[in-house]
Amino acid sequence: MGGSQALDVDQMIQNQKSQDPATNLQQAIQMLQQNLAASMVCMVINFVLSVGLYQILLNCARGNGNFTIDAWKQPGALFAKLFVAEIIASFVVLVGFCCCFLPGIYLYSRLQFFPYYMLDHKDCGVMDGIEASWKSTKENDITLCLLFFVFILIMILGFLCCCVGMFVAEILIYFAVVVCYLTLNSEEPKLEVTE
Repeated sequence: MGGSQALDVDQMIQNQKSQDPATNLQQAIQMLQQNLAASMVCMVINFVLSVGLYQILLNCARGNGNFTIDAWKQPGALFAKLFVAEIIASFVVLVGFCCCFLPGIYLYSRLQFFPYYMLDHKDCGVMDGIEASWKSTKENDITLCLLFFVFILIMILGFLCCCVGMFVAEILIYFAVVVCYLTLNSEEPKLEVTE
C-alpha cells in the first residue's frame, strides 16, 4: 500500500512538471488570493469579537458584569476608529520590536490601553485614544514593562499545565490589564466574588 502512495505522489509531481509555468503561476496567485481573503475575514471577525470582549471586561471590572450582546452594540464609527488605532499602534509596536526587543515591550506597555479609553470615550478620535494611553502610562512605564514580563511568566506557567492553563492565564492577564487601566485612570475596580 505504501508503494502505491509513493507512485501517486510521483505522478502528481510529474504532472506538475509537465504543466505550463503560466498555469502554475495562475494557480499560485489564485490560492494566494483565496488565503488572503480568508485571512482578512478572520481578522475582521477577531477584531469585532475583541471589541466586545474589551467592553465586557470593562463592565466586569466596574461591577456590571452582565454578559449580553450589548457589548458588541457599538457605533460603527467607533469600530472604524478602533480599527485604525489598532493598525497604528500595532505598526509602532512592530517597529519597536524590529529595533530591539525592549523598545517593542516599552511601546506596547505604553499603548495597550487605547481600546479601553476609546470605549469609555466613544466620541474621541483615533490619535486621542492613543495619546491618552501614552499619557496615562507616563509615570508607570517601567512598572508596566515589568508587568509585561510577569504576563509572559504567567503564560509560560499556563503552557506548562498541559496547555489548558493558558486559557486561565489569558483570562487572568486580560483582567489584570483592565484593572491597570482603571487604576491608572483613578477609578477603583469593583471586582466582587459571589458564591
